[in-house]
Amino acid sequence: MNNKDLCIIFVEGDAEEILFNKLKQIYLSEGCRCDIKVINMNTGGYANQVAGKLRGLRQNDKYKDCNFKVVCCEYDTDVYEKLQRKKPNWTSLYKSWKKFHIEQCIRIEAKSSIESWMLDDKDNLIKALGLNISGEELKNLSRGKTSQEVVKALFKKRNKIYDKYKGKHNILPYLDKLNISKIRDRRESELFELEALIGLKEPQSTNT
Repeated sequence: MNNKDLCIIFVEGDAEEILFNKLKQIYLSEGCRCDIKVINMNTGGYANQVAGKLRGLRQNDKYKDCNFKVVCCEYDTDVYEKLQRKKPNWTSLYKSWKKFHIEQCIRIEAKSSIESWMLDDKDNLIKALGLNISGEELKNLSRGKTSQEVVKALFKKRNKIYDKYKGKHNILPYLDKLNISKIRDRRESELFELEALIGLKEPQSTNT
């Protein structure tokens, strides 16, 4: 594995970890040009703790000679909650991480919550939960609610608790049945830079 590129994708939350690991399998099957490791920080404000994880990976014999490519995903809260959170100083963080010999570092902004991604394939989510809901019922259930609230309501109908921070094994059986290719297609613009980073897309030209 010497001198191989390692793409480290930092996420926050079990739902994010599950979906990005599903994306990882697609990327590997398509012949991406680097290894991929998804790391779930599973705590608020994970960006400030990334340095510790990078240090540990750099000291690991398996990865010490790899070229690190870092991806920070901000799918940590619902988009409305996100507006109330203080954003990390990414410029300062990038500078502090240079000592880990990072080849490239990108950030995927949370244009929507991870639950919105899940609802991109709402039919399979509903089927996985064993629910029989008409389109009109779903429309009524969703009215005035955020995507996170809709997903929680769907799980509640199955007498299950949806918590993306606790109990990954409780939500894995349902999220594992989502069609990740469908979600990927609908989130093409948000995933473009990541897929370019790992060699599956041609980087966009910066020429004007």
